[in-house]
Amino acid sequence: DDFLKELEMKTGGTVEVDDITGELKLVNETGEGGTIVKGDAVPEVEPIPEVEQVLGGTGTSWADFMSLKDAETYNNWTDLREAGLDQAKINDIILTNKGYRPDPATYLSQEYIDVHLAQFDDGVSVIQTEWAYSRYSETNGFVGVPDDNSLFVMPKEYCDDVISRANGNISIIEKELGFPEGYFSDGGGLVRIDTLNTSELNIRMPSGNETGANKLWIPGGKTVGGVPEAITNTIPLKDTTVTRIDVD
Repeated sequence: DDFLKELEMKTGGTVEVDDITGELKLVNETGEGGTIVKGDAVPEVEPIPEVEQVLGGTGTSWADFMSLKDAETYNNWTDLREAGLDQAKINDIILTNKGYRPDPATYLSQEYIDVHLAQFDDGVSVIQTEWAYSRYSETNGFVGVPDDNSLFVMPKEYCDDVISRANGNISIIEKELGFPEGYFSDGGGLVRIDTLNTSELNIRMPSGNETGANKLWIPGGKTVGGVPEAITNTIPLKDTTVTRIDVD
């Protein structure tokens, strides 16, 4: 990963990811004294101000060596490990055939699940291509997959942020929402679907067994681009607001 290379450049050592725990380790640091085994230790450095906004405090951590976006990703990993989901478990779940993946409640703490789902209390959003919207949602009168009564959604405020950061670049939206490159390109444009009434939607953690879970799905409730996601029941279009997204 790019941020691992950045860490190595800034520390002068070799950074590795533990295959079992998923933790980052500074294996060595080269200096006048030769090679020093450092384990989990991190050299004392001045914290990066932008990173402190993510960390919510002061002090040196691995995130202090990273860009704001990479620090967010690293802290997401940390949160998942503390909730009971380490890298080994993540790998096991991903390699399990779709349809047989475990209930998230078996590997995530209830506290983590409650905090995660609270992000969706103020509204949820979906982004579709114009083609998918007219072919399925508009025709059916609802958004989502009827086969298993499911729909991947993001918090409305995160949808605002994704669209703002993308600034019309459709590939950025694809990446942040966890879609393969080019997935949105030939869809005739993008449609945003919002609903503020979330109390009857049965919001829940994604298990990866949903019809809409693609090959980039990962456990923990976030896309590979770091955007929080959850599952709801299908949503009637009459309960939504539909707008077009300006893209290049």
